[in-house]
Amino acid sequence: GYYFHLLKPFVHYVPFWRQGPEDVLELLAWARTFDDKAQRLGANAQEFAARYLSRPARACYWYKLVKEYAARLKYTPGPGAHARAAYYRNITDYLATDAQQWQDGRWFRAYPFSP
Repeated sequence: GYYFHLLKPFVHYVPFWRQGPEDVLELLAWARTFDDKAQRLGANAQEFAARYLSRPARACYWYKLVKEYAARLKYTPGPGAHARAAYYRNITDYLATDAQQWQDGRWFRAYPFSP
């Protein structure tokens, strides 16, 4: 995913399964022993999710992805610019109008997507 490089082991999650699934048992013992650290790790994970996995954050990712993709095209996107580009709408105009519905979530219920 687009956010994997931002995740830090023992800050946002505890890595396991280095040798097998039984590795998780050691981590459970660690979490019981160091409850305060385990709680902080859980809080860090929640903060990370709220910042990078929220609907606005995902929309930002897709916006940047499409803009970067468009910059690498050998033609300028637009109506009639390419035989396969039959429908075109300026992304800035779209975000200024329809994307306003993102604030209350209506757009996402109508057109769900995931990263």
